[in-house]
Amino acid sequence: MKNIICIDLTQYTLTELKDVSEVYNIPFFYLEDLKGEPGEEVYFGKMWFDTLNQEIVGYSSILDKDKLILSESYTDIISDIKPSDLKKRRVDVLTIDNILDKIAKYGIDSLVKEEKDFLDNSEK
Repeated sequence: MKNIICIDLTQYTLTELKDVSEVYNIPFFYLEDLKGEPGEEVYFGKMWFDTLNQEIVGYSSILDKDKLILSESYTDIISDIKPSDLKKRRVDVLTIDNILDKIAKYGIDSLVKEEKDFLDNSEK
């Protein structure tokens, strides 16, 4: 997603974040709220921002840099995405050999309708 950028809040002063705000067209109050006032203990490390939709995607804390906390709207979007199932992916080229390879690897239940139809309609 080219429209999502990451800003390391620990690398900027509030004054510098004003420039970041202008360059990336991010409302300054988002950056200011996450950065905190000078002298306050900084809790947030990084912020991910969707420049297309003008929304915070998520942020990480300084205490747990590997943990990404998603905003509510992106949590809803991501939780609605179904897991991809490699087993149910159609073979690239419908040939008997490719379909048999898929059956050997993932089992007969991995075939999609198009592959089953291809096998049913193949010359015997």
